[in-house]
Amino acid sequence: MKNFFLMLCLTCSFYIGHAQKTSSIAITLKNITDINVEQLNFFEQPRSYNLERPSDDELRILLKRGYNLPRSAFFNVSKIDDHHYLLKYRSDKPEMVYLNYRPIYITPGDSVQLTYKMVGPDWNSDQDSLIAYGKNSSNYMFSNYMFNRTLSKHKPDSKNVKYDQNVQHFYDDLVKFYQMNDDFLQPLFTKKGCAKPLIDYLSRKRRIDFLFDLYYYEQEFQENKHPQLAKFGSLIDSAFTNTKFNPADTSLSFAMENVFRGYFKRLVNVKFNHLTSRKDYDRLYSDIKNYPNPFIREYFLYFFAMNYYKDPQNANAADVDALVEESKNANIRKAFKDRI
Repeated sequence: MKNFFLMLCLTCSFYIGHAQKTSSIAITLKNITDINVEQLNFFEQPRSYNLERPSDDELRILLKRGYNLPRSAFFNVSKIDDHHYLLKYRSDKPEMVYLNYRPIYITPGDSVQLTYKMVGPDWNSDQDSLIAYGKNSSNYMFSNYMFNRTLSKHKPDSKNVKYDQNVQHFYDDLVKFYQMNDDFLQPLFTKKGCAKPLIDYLSRKRRIDFLFDLYYYEQEFQENKHPQLAKFGSLIDSAFTNTKFNPADTSLSFAMENVFRGYFKRLVNVKFNHLTSRKDYDRLYSDIKNYPNPFIREYFLYFFAMNYYKDPQNANAADVDALVEESKNANIRKAFKDRI
């Protein structure tokens, strides 16, 4: 144990050029010896472009990816013993890292002692917690504050009869629910001492969760043949268009890119009739090509190129491929190149 904390003290003072600093997190495991440490990158997901529901095997891989210990010059986790590990991260900007799928927000130069405690039988039980001490320690415990059962009781029930002929009412109540969460959580995170960039990101993340909810309820309304399905779809379009997406958030999680994929999927299935004709393909291509936000447009083109390039009705495949090859997003260009 003495060597463990000596390593922590030595590394926390190690600075790299170009404003990079090494953060050191001494991890202690309680009631568990399994550990998984990783960052979440959209393009490292299995078949990240795929619009279909993952198979059961793919879901198992996503949810139980095993025990990952990164070992690189910038991101390294070394084992001290079965209950103690040392995480070192070298960066010039904050990073989100996931410890047994719980997010921790690391800022350059942090020196933290972090305990991961398991209360339930495994990490799928939501009975785990994080306890941190040291510089910026609140940024390592923010996920503890996010689960509030009292707030969840206020979420509107889409099957309530009062929404049968009034999807606008349901939408407004869902907006109020998420606003209530924001009003509760933002002051709480501030009081606990979380960094403002983290608090701002979590607010944007709740907006992403709101959009995911809208997709879910649209599918539910579609299955139940809700008479105001089209109106609800227009509300989703407006909500998505008016959401301010921050490209930098792609380095913190893959939630934003997943919401882009979800919106593209509903374009295909809802707006363009599951692409059953060449005309549907042409209309989708026209919509995407003229989409006003270039950051989002590149993702839409990527999904189009990766999913439909072999379809004989897609007369625009070559044009789409050419646009993707010119993408400013290096990850998109690389993923597309790997397809070829």
